[in-house]
Amino acid sequence: MFGTRPRTEHAARDGARRGARRGAVQQQRQSLTAAAEIVTSAQLRQLLGHWTWQKSAWDFYDTCGELHYGISYLAQAASRARLYIGIPDPNGAADPTPIDDPQAQALLDELGTDFTGHAEMIRKMCIHLGVPGESFLIGLDDPDEGRKWITASQDELQSVGNEVWLRTSPNTRIALKDANSVILRVYFQNARFSWEPESHVRALLPDLARLQALNSHLLATTDSRLAGAGVLFIGDSVSPPAGNPGDEVQHEDPFIDGLMKAMITPISDRNSASSVVPFVVRVPDESIDKIKLVTFYTPFDKAIPELIELTLKKIAIGLNIPPEVLLGLGDTNHWSAWAIDENVVKISVAPLLSIICQTLTSKYLRPSYQKLTNKPCEAVIWFDTTELTQRPQKSAEANTLHDKGLISDEATRRENGFSEEDAPSHEERTRNALWELATNPQTAALVLPLLGVKLPELAPPPAPIRAEQVDDAGEDGDGAEPARAGGARAIPAQPDRAAGRTAELPPGTSSGGG
Repeated sequence: MFGTRPRTEHAARDGARRGARRGAVQQQRQSLTAAAEIVTSAQLRQLLGHWTWQKSAWDFYDTCGELHYGISYLAQAASRARLYIGIPDPNGAADPTPIDDPQAQALLDELGTDFTGHAEMIRKMCIHLGVPGESFLIGLDDPDEGRKWITASQDELQSVGNEVWLRTSPNTRIALKDANSVILRVYFQNARFSWEPESHVRALLPDLARLQALNSHLLATTDSRLAGAGVLFIGDSVSPPAGNPGDEVQHEDPFIDGLMKAMITPISDRNSASSVVPFVVRVPDESIDKIKLVTFYTPFDKAIPELIELTLKKIAIGLNIPPEVLLGLGDTNHWSAWAIDENVVKISVAPLLSIICQTLTSKYLRPSYQKLTNKPCEAVIWFDTTELTQRPQKSAEANTLHDKGLISDEATRRENGFSEEDAPSHEERTRNALWELATNPQTAALVLPLLGVKLPELAPPPAPIRAEQVDDAGEDGDGAEPARAGGARAIPAQPDRAAGRTAELPPGTSSGGG
């Protein structure tokens, strides 16, 4: 099942709709069945070095660059997933819903005690499952640091007499005893013999051997071309052109000496006439057909690039990844490249993570949780691949939909690559909203004081002057100015009600006694 972690009820419902489709696809494409078991040191001794094909698989992984890249590509992609504690969906249609369980979370955190977290554990387990088909997760009890978990391959385990050792370096090893260690074996089950491991690489061993043979032939052909361009047969009657007096003699045969000079001179001196003028040889007419050049080229050489490409496609299909991963994206654009990456997650990465999480849940989380709390554990360890499946330029779409009120703040942050820890606080949201209102002239005077902006105090505007006041002042005659030309009268001074005195008029007006 495709593991994107729903963080809200809305996301959980959306995940349920997607889960039914992707679950069917993955069950159809996943061809290997996984198993897990806790083994004792005695059982482990019987497993070590039992299947010889695993050595060939590791040899091809170390020497075949395409296989190494394909396996590492899946492992690196899976290591970017984030593990979490969740409750399974009752109908199995959606991913487990995240929960807050401190005890279960502490057990999950215990698996990734170093600075890499769970990433390195997942990466190594995916490589082990991809090449030899089995991986070992070993828990060691340290008196000072507590339990420490190590992911190891079968070649890092060594059986000496009745003891099993874990080699951490060529000269360092740790004894694995049942009293102070837990050994968890995760492996792909062979369909014919369920106790044997299986892997995609095992079925690809003939194709990998063919690719190795083609590359060896190509290398041998390259070496032969560098060593010589073939054999030139000439007759005794062939004579080269006369050389320059004083030239160094490089071969006792005059023809070979002239031929060598004609070939070496253009290489050492690009301005020499020999670089454009052919090497002239004088022969009798009947001897022209006697000069032959025999090369070691074969028609099979032309077919090698096509055969290599065909073999790489078969290897990519066998690894359950799109061929473009091994052959390159070619003419695909960034949108189709994203589609290729999403198919890798759905078809290859998600099944690997599902196997690892199911193993960690059944063989580690639930037994340890019950032992720790004396209660059964209904939670599971699951994975979130949101970072792997984020589409290019989806952030712009999310911002547009958010402005239209069609998606939530949480979804917008997620599609822009931010977490909920980056969400603004209540105070920050209030301040941002007030600043937005402050840019509106109609609401600025009300909002700016709330933001701590002190506005200057403005004097109240003068009282309006009514027309009848102007007429009354002209009829009294006390200090009234006569009407001016055109019938206009001067505006009289208005009483200042607050101070009981005559207010000053604006410049250019008359107070009546002018």
